[in-house]
Amino acid sequence: MRAAPVRSGWGDQLAFYGQLMASFNAEIVRFLREDLGCRALVNAGNWRTADAGKLLDVERWSYAAADVIGVNRYYGGGAHVNLSEGHRAGYQINVGDRFEGRSALKNPWAFPLALRQVDGFPMIISESQWVPPLGFQAEGAFLVAAYGAMTGVDVFYWFSTGETGFGRPMGKWQINTPTQMGMFPAAALMFRGGYLTEAPPVVAEKRPLEDLWARRLPAVVEEAGFDPNRDEGNGFASGMKGATPGGISPLAYLAGPVAVQFGGKERATAVGRELEALIDPTAKSVRSVTGQLSWNYGRGLCVLDAPAAQGVCGFLKEAGVVKTGAVTVKSGNGYGSVLVVSMDGKALEKAGKVLVQLGTVARPYGWETRQVALGEGRRGEEITSLGSSPWNLDLFDGEMRLANSGLSEGVVLDGNGMVTRPLKLEKDAGGVQFQLPEDALYVVLR
Repeated sequence: MRAAPVRSGWGDQLAFYGQLMASFNAEIVRFLREDLGCRALVNAGNWRTADAGKLLDVERWSYAAADVIGVNRYYGGGAHVNLSEGHRAGYQINVGDRFEGRSALKNPWAFPLALRQVDGFPMIISESQWVPPLGFQAEGAFLVAAYGAMTGVDVFYWFSTGETGFGRPMGKWQINTPTQMGMFPAAALMFRGGYLTEAPPVVAEKRPLEDLWARRLPAVVEEAGFDPNRDEGNGFASGMKGATPGGISPLAYLAGPVAVQFGGKERATAVGRELEALIDPTAKSVRSVTGQLSWNYGRGLCVLDAPAAQGVCGFLKEAGVVKTGAVTVKSGNGYGSVLVVSMDGKALEKAGKVLVQLGTVARPYGWETRQVALGEGRRGEEITSLGSSPWNLDLFDGEMRLANSGLSEGVVLDGNGMVTRPLKLEKDAGGVQFQLPEDALYVVLR
C-alpha cells in the first residue's frame, strides 16, 4: 500500500500515519492467517477519527488491508444525561436521568446506515442498536433491514444480549426488548430472503490518495455519530443537515448507496441523474432509487412497498390511511410499525402464508417520566420511576386489508411465536380485511 508523496507538510504527516496504520493492519491479517491459521473474515477497526469529513476516508483506506470494512454506530435519539453523576448516563439508566428521545424517522442524519461504502469491499455494522431509554425502537429493525438491503450493507450486528428471550427492564445497551428483538422475525425474513431490490450507487466517488493526504472533504460526508462514553457535550448533535462541499445532500444515503473508490490519478464524482428528484426538501421526503422505499422525515414516516414485503413505521395516527401495492393500514397509535412479509417468497397478492408484525412502544411496568426543558430550546423527559418487570406495550389500535383472495384464515401468535387464538377475517372478492389484534406482536395469515 504505497502512496505517492505530497508536498504539504501536513499531507506528508497524514500520509505517514495512514500508511503506518495500513501496514499494521496488513501485518495483523498476515499473522492471523499464516501464523495462527485463522480462516475467519477480518475487520480492521480503530473506532473513529478526530474529524469524519477530513480523516474518515484515510481510516477506511487503511482498513482495506483486511477483508471487510466495518463501523460501530448506534442510534441514541438525542441527549441522555445524569445531572449528578454525568458518567453514569453512558452505561446506566437511573431515576433523575433526563433524555430527549427523538425518532430516527425525524432525525435521518443520524441514521446508522448513512455510510460511505468502499468499492469492492463488504460493509458491516459491527455494533448497533436503538439505545434505551429511547422509546422509539419499533422502527429499528424495519429500517435496518429495508435500507440495509436496498443499499447493499451486508451485516448489521445488534449489540447486545446474553439471554435467549426478552430481558428484564431496562439496561442501557439492551436489545432483548419486545420492540427491538421482538421486531426481528419479519425484518430478518425480508432481509435474508432478498425481498427488496439492491440499488446501484446514487453517488460514486473516485479519490486519488493525494486527495486524502491533503484532507480535502469528500463529495458526501459521513457523520461519526455521538458516543456518550467518548464525546463531550450533551448529545444533541444530529449530523450535517445541509449540502456538503460537493453540493450533494447527505440525504443521498436514503436514496441509494454512496460508494467511494481510492487510488488512481483523477478525482471524479458520478451522481445519478435521478438523485435531485428523489430528495424533496420542501416535502421533507426522500425516495429510494428503486422506488420501494419512501422516508418522510417531516412527518416521521417510512413506507415500504416491494412485491413480497410491505409496511409502514413511524407516527401512524397522523399518517391516516396508508396504502401500498397490496396492503392498506389505518392505525390510531401515535407511534408504531406494521411490517407484512410473504413467508413463501411469493408476492403478497399470491402468497400462501403471510406474517404480519406489529410494534408499538415498550416500557417497564410502573415506568414514569415528567416533561422537562433540556436547554437549547428542546424538551425532554425526566425519569421519576424506573418500574420493573414485566414489559408493558402500548396496545395496538388499527385495521388492515390485504389484497390476497387466496387467504382464508388467520391466527394470533404470542411473543414466543406460539398460536394463542384464531383471528377473524372478512373476505371479499379482492382479499381479506381484519382488525389488528391489540395485544400481539405477530399474526399469520394462510
